[in-house]
Amino acid sequence: MRKNFILALIGIGIGGIGFGLVTPVTIILLEQNHAPSIIIGSSAMVGYISIVIFSRYAGRLIDSFGVKTVLEAGLFIWMLSALGHMFWYIYPLLYFVKIIMGIGGTFIFVSTEVMINAYSDETNRGKNISLYVVILSVGIAVGTLLIWTIKLGNWVPFVIGSSIVFFYLFCKLF
Repeated sequence: MRKNFILALIGIGIGGIGFGLVTPVTIILLEQNHAPSIIIGSSAMVGYISIVIFSRYAGRLIDSFGVKTVLEAGLFIWMLSALGHMFWYIYPLLYFVKIIMGIGGTFIFVSTEVMINAYSDETNRGKNISLYVVILSVGIAVGTLLIWTIKLGNWVPFVIGSSIVFFYLFCKLF
């Protein structure tokens, strides 16, 4: 059970890095290219709406396939959608990619929260949830610190975000 707890913390940290990097970079690129504000705002909104819509399905998938499978599927989906952000300038594709990223993010968040709560009891629940939130926040902060990589190429941050997840999934194989 402790292994699942650590897996949840790593998963949420990786999810945080991705969200702290990909979302701001996309907005920066859209603003630099003078995209209409309706595109900028609605592309972010679509991602968040998909999180709300797919949260209830994530729980059903956890019941059917298990929490680890849903976490890894969420990370994989998120990784692919981060790569898809390289085509941010094709607005219809950007909306689709944001929806897919929201689904992957939902699977990450819901599965890690289930793991944390399953590992916790009344004596350590507050501490475990606090640790979860701190690691998520650190992940978001680390991702945000990587925004500078946009200067290396407008595709670089998306490859970095995807590579972090790929490295984690690759290490799980061995």
